[in-house]
Amino acid sequence: MKAVIYARVSSNNGRQDTERQVLDLTDYAEKQGIEIVTKPFQDYQSGITPNKDRTFLKLCLDYCADKSHEVDCILMSEVSRLGRDPWEMIELVKFFHDNGINVFFLRENL
Repeated sequence: MKAVIYARVSSNNGRQDTERQVLDLTDYAEKQGIEIVTKPFQDYQSGITPNKDRTFLKLCLDYCADKSHEVDCILMSEVSRLGRDPWEMIELVKFFHDNGINVFFLRENL
């Protein structure tokens, strides 16, 4: 399986970073035999920021939708990394479904 990592924290004020998320997801991928196909996509944006304004989420989705990259799955630390707005979450679920992309949330083991 080929996957990408998407990590997000709420701010870039120096008190938060995505390092722990990336390390945990990389470790999980190695143990499961999942190939990480590109560097992690890391956002420093509040979960209430609209998807259209989340630069690295958009880059991640574009990368995964490009069939030449053959991405099977996006790995995330937890569901809340996708965002907080229910309607935008539904749009993302539809995007994943329409593009045949699985999503795995480590914290929820889902």
